Amino acid sequence: MRAEQEVFDLILGVARSDERIRAVLMEGSRANPSVSKDQYQDYDIVYFVHDIEPFYNHPEWVIAKFGEPLIMQMPAAMRPKGQSTSNGNFNYMMIFPDGVRIDLEFDKYIYSDDGGHEPGIILLDKDNGTGMVPVKASVNEAMWHIKPPSEIDFFSCCNDFWWCQNNAAKSIVRDELGYVMLQLHYVRNEMHDMIDWFIGSKRGYDLSTGKYGNYYRKLLPPDLYERYRETYSGSDYGDVWRSIDVMCDLFHELALAVADANNFTYRQHEEDGIRTYLNMVREELSALSKDLEGLKITAQFTDLCLISKNVLNLVDFYEKLFDATASEKSEYHSSVNIGGLSLTIDAADIADGDSVFSYLNCKASDNTIICFNVDDVDAEYARVLDLGATPLNEPTTHQWGARSFQFRDPDGNIINFRTISKGAK
Repeated sequence: MRAEQEVFDLILGVARSDERIRAVLMEGSRANPSVSKDQYQDYDIVYFVHDIEPFYNHPEWVIAKFGEPLIMQMPAAMRPKGQSTSNGNFNYMMIFPDGVRIDLEFDKYIYSDDGGHEPGIILLDKDNGTGMVPVKASVNEAMWHIKPPSEIDFFSCCNDFWWCQNNAAKSIVRDELGYVMLQLHYVRNEMHDMIDWFIGSKRGYDLSTGKYGNYYRKLLPPDLYERYRETYSGSDYGDVWRSIDVMCDLFHELALAVADANNFTYRQHEEDGIRTYLNMVREELSALSKDLEGLKITAQFTDLCLISKNVLNLVDFYEKLFDATASEKSEYHSSVNIGGLSLTIDAADIADGDSVFSYLNCKASDNTIICFNVDDVDAEYARVLDLGATPLNEPTTHQWGARSFQFRDPDGNIINFRTISKGAK
């Protein structure tokens, strides 16, 4: 990433070489001496020009001067999102391959320190104070300071915070995750106002909490900051409910403190009302979940059953194949436990005495393969041959990473032995 001075040299070099650019101003965090510097700070630059037209929506000119960015955004040339657009300025926001970000604005309006502009630092003035910028721009940090709440500010913040909780709760029931998160975003904005006022009431209002609460960690007591962190949730609705609970409790405590410091009345009945509603929704959701739980089919895979004309012969084979001992063993019914799975072998004769099982036969099925994972498929292949099993192929490594071979048991059932290599899919 380029050094700060190298970037300034580029910005000022472009301006000095073009007489149409009369002044250069830097705004943003780099113009604020109270903000700690880091390499990710943007260069918020304003070029002042009398005629905006040559610089309005002409990215090719900017690229020729500053280089090809990784990505560029031109807000005034994009679809409107509620913000008003002006023909008096145009902004090129750029991130370059070395990570440097320059937000370059062209502005035809005269700069003023009267609050109409963000405070900044004048980097270049070709007209020496008689043109579009004053001799010196003051860095007035007051615009970033916490604004003390009026009574209507306080009332509106509390009402909005509690009101929007109902939308979040309903959306959880409806499984509308996106809308849940949107409502929590609205709620969080109100909570941030209350946190700001709490900090202002304790420390004074002549300070900034940073963009979207960046300085909360150092300005809030550690226990309150930890609770603030817990208001952020994942996408699991259980986590969302927990974050709502923490948020509500934290907001209640902060609002009471702010009300006391400013002699406001906290409308406890509004909080009580929405908490009653939240509990009602949660109880109804819990009851619904229990109803649905009763409808779920609970099943557990317990065993695989083979039908054989010679149960004892087949169970002997599997005892030797897996070095296992049958838990049940008779000519009519046997069972061998293999790696947690019970392999059951029943006699084909059972169909003779019970019409319920008349569909059974002991023909081997060539469309079913019984699969087992083994440590060393090549060693198992030699052992299976020694047992007298009928191999269908030799050990083969497949493109998905498994190495396997198949064989038939004494009844003709197809068995698959395989070894899965690390990283195989």
